[in-house]
Amino acid sequence: MNLKALSTDVAFYGVLDLTQRSVSLFMVPLYTWVLSKQEFGDLDMLMVMLSILTVLIDVQFVSGFSRLYLEYERRGEGSIFAGTVVIVRAVSGLALAGLGLLAGMLGYLELSFAPLFSRNVGSWCLVLMMVPLSLLYDVLLLQARMLRRKRAFALGALGAVVVGATLNVILVASFNLGIPGVLGGLLAAKVVGTGLLAWELRRELTLRVEFDLLKPLLAYTLPLVPGWWLSFASAYVGRFFVYGTHGAEANALLALSMKVTSVIALFSISFRSAWLPLAMGAIGEAGSTQFYVRSMRVFMAGSFGSTVCLAGALGPILLILAPGYAAVDLLFPLFAVGTLIGECESNFQLGNQIAKRTHWISIAAAVYLVVNVLVLLAFTASHAVGAAAAALCLASLGRVVVTYLSGQASWRIPYDERAIGLFAAGCVAFLLIGVAHANLGAPGWVSRSLMFLLGLGVPWLILAPTERLAIVRLFNSRGSQSQV
Repeated sequence: MNLKALSTDVAFYGVLDLTQRSVSLFMVPLYTWVLSKQEFGDLDMLMVMLSILTVLIDVQFVSGFSRLYLEYERRGEGSIFAGTVVIVRAVSGLALAGLGLLAGMLGYLELSFAPLFSRNVGSWCLVLMMVPLSLLYDVLLLQARMLRRKRAFALGALGAVVVGATLNVILVASFNLGIPGVLGGLLAAKVVGTGLLAWELRRELTLRVEFDLLKPLLAYTLPLVPGWWLSFASAYVGRFFVYGTHGAEANALLALSMKVTSVIALFSISFRSAWLPLAMGAIGEAGSTQFYVRSMRVFMAGSFGSTVCLAGALGPILLILAPGYAAVDLLFPLFAVGTLIGECESNFQLGNQIAKRTHWISIAAAVYLVVNVLVLLAFTASHAVGAAAAALCLASLGRVVVTYLSGQASWRIPYDERAIGLFAAGCVAFLLIGVAHANLGAPGWVSRSLMFLLGLGVPWLILAPTERLAIVRLFNSRGSQSQV
């Protein structure tokens, strides 16, 4: 294995992710200008409830699919395996949506930490309708990625983005439909994206259920379910604490902070999309260990550099796109570092995945949840969104430590300790700059300049000398071509 295929795929997924997330970022002014902070906070909680319902029924089929699909594909059973997963997810999603609607009608969705069902019947119904569609869309998008069918992936991803953004503008801005308009646009986007993916992958899908193929999948995924639920609970528990303690307006600030974090950490998401199928396909091959070590080094350099440099430009961006949410700029370093550390955890899971000792992933997730809840219990009342940021950062650190140690014990991968140390030092320096900017009155231009220097310097030091030389040669060759 080498990094050529990885770099090509990272560039491809990077362009798609940039397009999708740029659209998501440019939708922020629509939500923050047309919707009140109360409505924006309620919308976020409805989307959280959609995620909760999806996770409850998912039982980690996506993770199992990514681990086992290529094995079945090499044996000529990939289309049947994919069709089995699609049918099971469709049926279970429809059943859960029906149960959710029944629970709402019987008064069991009148929750203190979420919009009341009785006052938001239409919005809740749209959320429930998205559950089965989300389950189908996610697995079809993953199949396209595992097969490296880039046309199918692009059509499904971009089709959903274009439809969703267009309808959101029409329904929210033109017809002033508020939260139902946003959810209606997102539902239509899921329909279009799922339809395009199903059409592109129609020859790769045999729609019948084979229980002999389902059993190994369940054997792999069921041990992951507790960890997945715990990780998910940790990711969103801050929303419930902030919404329940400080109300929808404070949750709106937290929601935008998390949205900016997902947009600004572009490299991390693009890298994982490209790296996952290559990493799974490399298991047992000659040179796989070298590929894992080098790809981890590239990930740390790219994710840190892109995140910190973009953080330096965040303040001016917020002034233009969301002027009422300037506090996000001050909180972002904590959110960013927590996210960067969390993304490393995905790579460090590899040892446990190779050895199929997935119970350690659940144990790490339990540590993540416990630390998260303890920090939130102690500081939410006094620090609101700041408590959620600190909880994310500290909980991610605890989970990464457990995952790294257990993964190395399960299947040792000789990661570059020098690079990991530089990455950790860079995260600490980034946090210190953020603290100085937020609390010590450091001038904005000084803080942003330091962030840009840090975002360029640390990645260069993380890379190995041979990788730096390759970058220099690449730029020199492009410079020579431009002169010609």
